Amino acid sequence: MRLLRGLLKLLLFLAVLAGLVYLIVFVIGGQYTFNDVKAGSFQKGPFVRGKGDSRTFEVRVAVANRGDRKVEIRKVGGIEGNALARVKVRMARREMARSARRLVPFKPFELKPKRQREVGLLARFKCSELGKGESILIDAVEVRYKVGFFEKDKDIALKRRVRVGRKRAGC
Repeated sequence: MRLLRGLLKLLLFLAVLAGLVYLIVFVIGGQYTFNDVKAGSFQKGPFVRGKGDSRTFEVRVAVANRGDRKVEIRKVGGIEGNALARVKVRMARREMARSARRLVPFKPFELKPKRQREVGLLARFKCSELGKGESILIDAVEVRYKVGFFEKDKDIALKRRVRVGRKRAGC
């Protein structure tokens, strides 16, 4: 009887241990190695506006979750530079297959698997800070997201490079 009780305790211990190993290896490990936040199916811009020395331009990109886990998009940006000032980030109100008409101020949002949401980056620059023939070139945006317990940063390559310069901005 004591031997049977001891074997049952050992089996219970091994079952709990196997469950913990599964949790650590597959669930938490899968969250840690998750890397499926990418550029979505569309990109628009740059749209350049303004007169005189001060100009603004906006680039709109879709941020997509190509993985099988939901993620929380916490920040989008990474285009700040010497010639750029006051970068504002806006977003579509909901997930969409195409570009939205209006964007609202950015706040962290959840992105379900196989979904995308449009994000707009609005930057101000001064023509006088760009030399003749110089341009601002953006080929990626930085996205900070959280999956499970882990927060990650990733540079998402744009579908096509964005170039804004004196000639294109009408400076």
